[in-house]
Amino acid sequence: MSREPSDTVPVDVVIEQTPNRDLYVEPGSAVDFILSLGMPEVGVPYVPGQPKEAARTVLESNNLRVKFETGESDEPKDTVVDSDPASGQQVPEGTTVTLFVSAGPKSVPNVIGMPKFRAEKTLTAAGFEVEVREDPSSTEPKRTVVDQIPADGTADRGRHDHHLRVDLRGAGRDSASHRDATADGDASDDAAGRDTVADGDADDDAASPLTSAAG
Repeated sequence: MSREPSDTVPVDVVIEQTPNRDLYVEPGSAVDFILSLGMPEVGVPYVPGQPKEAARTVLESNNLRVKFETGESDEPKDTVVDSDPASGQQVPEGTTVTLFVSAGPKSVPNVIGMPKFRAEKTLTAAGFEVEVREDPSSTEPKRTVVDQIPADGTADRGRHDHHLRVDLRGAGRDSASHRDATADGDASDDAAGRDTVADGDADDDAASPLTSAAG
């Protein structure tokens, strides 16, 4: 008995025998037969790092079928990151190989100029973890994002955090617009105070003659 691959005969089924059936032979004669190993086997080529269409061409040239699955990865979009069965594994021809393809790295939102709470919310919603750092040299209003690492639009290369430099210097320092508003408020208060004092003096003067006349 021997074995050999076959494109048409299932595994462990007799492909042929010698002598063939329906022939008359002497009793006790030996009969030889060949069992199928099934489809010929081929090694899965190594394709991680290749563009998905180039990988498809390689696999199909080795009589393998291809299926794609897309997932998160820090590799460029449409790049093969893994395969199942793994590269190097022996499989029957016609086997379907699943190629896992990168959906592309995440794009970083631009949060410069935003208030700290809004920047953190924006980045968290985009799937980033945020680390806030102080920038004592900034002249921007307090708790305003003045810089970000990585920069907006920069691909996320496997980083799970997004570092921000946020101006937290001088808790009592306000922006110019806030100082102007405060000054306007103080001026209004002073004017209102003077008007109140003047009205009070006028009322006192008017009441004095009436009091004298009554006396």
